[in-house]
Amino acid sequence: ALLAGMGVDAAAAAWSELFVDESDPRRDVYLQVPGIDFGSARVGGGVLGELRPLVVVNNTNQRMLATVMVPPDRYVEQPPGAGEIKDSPLGPVLTPLETCFKVFPDTLDIPPRGSGTFKAAFRPTYGGGAYYAQALEIYVFPKIQRNFRLVAGATAASEEGGAEKLPPLIPPYCLRPVLTGNTFPPGMEAFTPKLRVPTTRLNFPACCPGDCTYLVVEMYNDADTPMRFQLEHDETGVFRTQPDNGLVPPGCAQLVAFRFRPTAPGRFQRELSCVLNDAA
Repeated sequence: ALLAGMGVDAAAAAWSELFVDESDPRRDVYLQVPGIDFGSARVGGGVLGELRPLVVVNNTNQRMLATVMVPPDRYVEQPPGAGEIKDSPLGPVLTPLETCFKVFPDTLDIPPRGSGTFKAAFRPTYGGGAYYAQALEIYVFPKIQRNFRLVAGATAASEEGGAEKLPPLIPPYCLRPVLTGNTFPPGMEAFTPKLRVPTTRLNFPACCPGDCTYLVVEMYNDADTPMRFQLEHDETGVFRTQPDNGLVPPGCAQLVAFRFRPTAPGRFQRELSCVLNDAA
């Protein structure tokens, strides 16, 4: 309904932006890898786990500042006061939430045409076998915007006594790498998936080579346990999915968008496999 009210051109632009990968080098700021799969990990013991690199690349000519936010997950019991804003000598400070995915440091300074590296780790706390999946939010903005006094829509007085415009305030870039992992020991049987979809065959409307058409499918988890999914990639690039992996809570649904972009006139057909709970 929202896209219908935006007009054809705006809707096409929104669809196109949805399918621009977080790791697409054409972006001003992008990730070297769109996500990290930690695989199976041991629970507890105070062990942080293996640190994996999460590299943010700056394609602009400005120095950037990247700040990472890790949303809390349902497996971690939050201590009193977590998530609250408290006063400090330097001003209001947000008390961090406990999470199973840890990222260091909180902020990165990225030089122009350079890159910076966050370190991510997986430290699960739930004792039973479980799947974990979390999309981080990495906000990247020009470092000159770290202080509101350095940017403004108004003007500042110049040395000649005239008016000098300050750089405009631009919204930050947002990157959302997906971190996944599980706590199933070797040999332990995973949850039995119960996937329900309205159809397993998609017929895209015809379009010209280079143009795109889109369809959306609702993947519903009928089980009383979480369902992890991983859709196969089409190496030709004619068919794409977004998102191509994730975790669907019990009794919930996930919308998956499919894109058809032919490279030449003709009829295209492709069978894409969907892996559920690490079992085809």
